[in-house]
Amino acid sequence: MTRLGYGGTALAGDAAPRSEAEANATIAAALRHGIRYFDTSPFYGSGLSEHRIGAGLRPVPRADVTVSTKVGRLLIPDIEAGAQGKSPFQTEFDYSRPGTVRSFEDSLQRLGMARIDLVIIHDVSHRWHGENFDAALSKAMAEALPMLVTLRDTGVIGAVGLGTNDLAAAVPMAAHGGLDCVMIAREYNLLNHADLLRELAPICAQNGTSLLCAAPYASGILATGTVDGATYMYEAPSEPMRARIGAIENVCAEFGVPLRAAALQFADLNPAVASVVAGMRTEAEVAAAVDAFNHPIPPDFWNRLKSLGLIEETAPTDEGTP
Repeated sequence: MTRLGYGGTALAGDAAPRSEAEANATIAAALRHGIRYFDTSPFYGSGLSEHRIGAGLRPVPRADVTVSTKVGRLLIPDIEAGAQGKSPFQTEFDYSRPGTVRSFEDSLQRLGMARIDLVIIHDVSHRWHGENFDAALSKAMAEALPMLVTLRDTGVIGAVGLGTNDLAAAVPMAAHGGLDCVMIAREYNLLNHADLLRELAPICAQNGTSLLCAAPYASGILATGTVDGATYMYEAPSEPMRARIGAIENVCAEFGVPLRAAALQFADLNPAVASVVAGMRTEAEVAAAVDAFNHPIPPDFWNRLKSLGLIEETAPTDEGTP
């Protein structure tokens, strides 16, 4: 994996590239800038992201890139919705063994690939399952996880992961064993990381499980700052959150560090993080992310954030950390 990865959510949804040519140009820009890890999911645009990742990567040798996708939802054809110009698929959660295999095989076809490097169990969380969370977690641990472990151990896939923003799922599943990585977004960024460092990081360290830090911009506000319309994890930020981001912006201005550089590099400085996976919708956004990822940040910048209580004292910010 490259330390900076490409998040396939950027290729689907209202703000995604409108044409295949634009999507291909964005992926080509990522490749040109040295990005070699691409993450996607059937859920992103009801398969559109997988189609676009597969098409965009087709010109390069398959061995030159690492690709991950996800299981846990199946795409069910919806003829009526398609006739109305909407997505012709509905999504249905399925963490069973047969559902896991079907999802994996469907992804192979959408991607146009014979092998997937990393397959991630997707969205086991209270947000998506509500009062059925315990049942979803049990099903994922009892069926989806061992099915993926079997596929990995027989060489069909390269690695097994969990993708969730809920530590109530990440902690027990990481402790259970079998995972090579945990992809997490809401719980590890400049604004929110204390619980993960305390609850999940020690388990991952003990089991040799890597972290993948998705959504390092926290849905945008850690790239743009507190501008009108900026969101924190897809919601309007609270006033205390806006004040905290404003204080971080002040330190960024003092040291000449772009906010998006601080957001990306904060995640990268954690030695447990194998890749920081950012959404990039255009060639310009790819270039901006790469520049930010490589922007020099002095150690005193992180020390100042810690002294002001803006990030945890225990947060890894030393490039020399083993």
